[in-house]
Amino acid sequence: AQRDAYGHVRLADVPLGMVLRDAVRARVKEIGIDATIVPKDIGYELRSAKPIPFDAEYTRTLGYGAVRYLLGGGSGALIALAGGRIVPVTLQEMVDPETGRVRVRMVDVTTESYEVARKYMIRLEKPDLTEPRLSRLSAQTNLDPEAFEAHFQRLFEDGAA
Repeated sequence: AQRDAYGHVRLADVPLGMVLRDAVRARVKEIGIDATIVPKDIGYELRSAKPIPFDAEYTRTLGYGAVRYLLGGGSGALIALAGGRIVPVTLQEMVDPETGRVRVRMVDVTTESYEVARKYMIRLEKPDLTEPRLSRLSAQTNLDPEAFEAHFQRLFEDGAA
């Protein structure tokens, strides 16, 4: 695959649907499930979900902040919400001077907004690896409860979840 100016693989050139299909096939085969997995390259469909009220409020606020910033003479920044305040984040602030690359901004998992989002996530939790949940979940696979627990226990090691 072609690489960008920083040496990264151009994701547009990666057959992501087939890569994911092969990975999912291997994972479900590990737990004894026979499933037909068909790749689907999505683009527009993924971005075209109807906005929820949060989306409308968030984008309206960012748009307001962007216009206010530009009318005030600002440029070269991304507008963000931080601590409930509209703030410009300059390109210089985003770039790590040692690497010349954009810094990764981690999600603050201690905020109430993250807590709310996590409550709506469907995910395996540590209590799921105890009875009676463990037996019910493992019954959905071809793994016995011990094998199911062994397979997913890694999700809860070293603060992974």
